[in-house]
Amino acid sequence: MARQQIVWTARGLASLNEMLLFYKLQNGNSIYSRKLLVHLKKSIKILEEFPYTGKPTSLYPIREFVLSRNSVFYKLMDEKIYILLVWDNRMDSQFLLKKLV
Repeated sequence: MARQQIVWTARGLASLNEMLLFYKLQNGNSIYSRKLLVHLKKSIKILEEFPYTGKPTSLYPIREFVLSRNSVFYKLMDEKIYILLVWDNRMDSQFLLKKLV
């Protein structure tokens, strides 16, 4: 299978930026945010070669790629991987559905 292109949706980028800003403000610096960003980017690159790594969700065709404290929600379409949302798994899950749909 050929590598698939990663495409960040506006909501996907916004959720990532919100998370990084939260940690920057929480910690008073951006050290953790930068480390988290590097970790997320490396992990998401795995999807280029192995797009079915994430488990299917009940919201077909959305898949969830769990990365310990975070999850990346994405869908496969037209040989592209659309990043829909980056989620901190410690957050209240009742808001997750609202963010995804």
